[in-house]
Amino acid sequence: MLIGKRGMRMSNKNKKGFEMAISMLVVIVLGVVLLIALALAFTGGWKKFIRTTESYSMSDIDALAKICRSQCDMANSQTFCCQERELGGEKEKITCQDERLKVECGINCGEVCSS
Repeated sequence: MLIGKRGMRMSNKNKKGFEMAISMLVVIVLGVVLLIALALAFTGGWKKFIRTTESYSMSDIDALAKICRSQCDMANSQTFCCQERELGGEKEKITCQDERLKVECGINCGEVCSS
């Protein structure tokens, strides 16, 4: 332990430099983690994460059924009967009449889409 001019201890003389080294180490570690996350995002690593969280959100069928119910309530027969919508990742085209949507509606679609 060194004693300075006025009898003060000099052991903590370079404490500021040590703190900067620790903060720089933390910044480097965070940078590496960010680079790994970006690499996963660009190589398709997020697809698995998104697939696992889809069950917590509204499914495609539920969302389409809600849209179709509102079209039925507004008596919009052209949109309800004829407009095709994409279902799921398979890009399957369906209308509101599809049985999987389970939408009960009084619109008769027999002659609406004939044109």
